Amino acid sequence: MARILRYRMGQPQAGRTVQDVLRREHGFSSTLIRSLKTDPGGALLNGAPVRMVDRLRAGDKLVIALPSHPVECTPNPALRAPILYRDPDVLVFDKPPGMPVHPSHGHREDTLLNRFAAVCPGEEFHPVYRLDMDTSGLCAVALHSLAASLLPGTARKEYLALLCGELPSDQGVIDAPIAREEGSAIKRRVAPGGKPSLTRYRVVDRQNGFTAVAVRLETGRTHQIRVHFAHLGFPLAGDWLYGGDTSVIPRHALHCRRLWFVHPVTGQPVELHSPLPKDMAEVYGLIV
Repeated sequence: MARILRYRMGQPQAGRTVQDVLRREHGFSSTLIRSLKTDPGGALLNGAPVRMVDRLRAGDKLVIALPSHPVECTPNPALRAPILYRDPDVLVFDKPPGMPVHPSHGHREDTLLNRFAAVCPGEEFHPVYRLDMDTSGLCAVALHSLAASLLPGTARKEYLALLCGELPSDQGVIDAPIAREEGSAIKRRVAPGGKPSLTRYRVVDRQNGFTAVAVRLETGRTHQIRVHFAHLGFPLAGDWLYGGDTSVIPRHALHCRRLWFVHPVTGQPVELHSPLPKDMAEVYGLIV
């Protein structure tokens, strides 16, 4: 179903072209504007079709029908992933551990996309960022192309990671390039010549041989948090790939617990929080 957006023009918009107002004030990309040019009903001004180069007057009513590209995927209503936020533009799931975001070989009908197809039939699916299969927590989905282009630029996340060992520094920045491990399609490592990678952390607590850290990423490399803390000698609990202790939890102990973003249509700030899932809460109980 196409998302309909309505804008009323004021004196600041008078004399400007439709495409200029859409691009500069509402964040429409050049690609999206080009698609509106080819859609006869994509843009209406005072109820009549309008060209992107036409000029506006104060009091004009501009209606935009965003192009719709519904997702094609087998719905699976049996899956559980709570929805913590939903409106016509954005949806945020609380993804459980063990659930991939996209289908792949071996995961055809047990993904977040299959869950999405069950609860949002006929909608578009644009994950704003990627969570590994075993990473739990907040996963934002843009529901149309405009939101998909704007949300990545404003979304900020905070993770909680449980580390093996008692990290001595209370806070810090890990600035270390990450590259693919030679001979592995999955594993990454810190290496000269890798992609620039920056991780900020703050210790929440440390006890009984574990450290809980709040983590924010300045870059979004594959396995970045896992690789950076393993590089420091404090791998995530449960992270078998990077040397973590798997006796306390069967998956890497990483949870996206906070999310902030500027709403792509209203411009209002949104903040969400996800509690720790049971498996991480049990490990966390060892150190509080």
